[in-house]
Amino acid sequence: MIANGMEVQIAKVCSMGLRKEHMGKSIAQLRDHFLKLKDDFQFNVCGEGGEYESAVFDCPLFKTHKIQCSESKVVLHDDNPVQQTAYLQYTKLEVVPLSKEEIEKHTLILSQLKEKYSEIPTEHLGHVDYAAIENSPLNGEAQAMSHQIERVTLSVKIIKGASVSEEEVKKMSQKEQLLVIMEHLKASGKLSNVVKVGLLINDLGQFKDLNAEYVKYFGLKPPVRVCVQ
Repeated sequence: MIANGMEVQIAKVCSMGLRKEHMGKSIAQLRDHFLKLKDDFQFNVCGEGGEYESAVFDCPLFKTHKIQCSESKVVLHDDNPVQQTAYLQYTKLEVVPLSKEEIEKHTLILSQLKEKYSEIPTEHLGHVDYAAIENSPLNGEAQAMSHQIERVTLSVKIIKGASVSEEEVKKMSQKEQLLVIMEHLKASGKLSNVVKVGLLINDLGQFKDLNAEYVKYFGLKPPVRVCVQ
């Protein structure tokens, strides 16, 4: 991310070794600090264990504009002396044009990445047991949920099977829905090979409870996760 010119800033911290003073700093500025924390207590430098949250202000995928923050404030959620929790509240964001030099740099980086990954070998990918998923007791006619397993996008039918009616699904809390989905993936036998999860929730205020259940399935080395309200 750093090598490819991404401007990523820390928007929330919740880990030993990170403080409110680190808020708003870029991952490039904190790279060496992250590596030290990794050596000290297995800190995940990508923040995939919930150590920190980040916001992207510029990257090669931005073709004409980037995001710029002119006003923000740090909100201290928990002043625990061991593990402080704080987040950055953005009060004024702007979309500004990229310079000619920045556009040329983005274009060059994207072309180099496309060339580098144009022929990704697939021999190392394991076999996805579709039969195990189809035979899961939770399988049935349902909405399709897309899960990326071993770099393969897998469409999984969930929840609305004979054991769980459509009306019951509608009455489920987000936590209950999450548990059903996770148990369904677990039934596939490939849960440990999941590399990316997209978590869509109605209220970020529920994230703490959802995350408490989520981490039980992935442990200390979870896959990349994108959480959107």
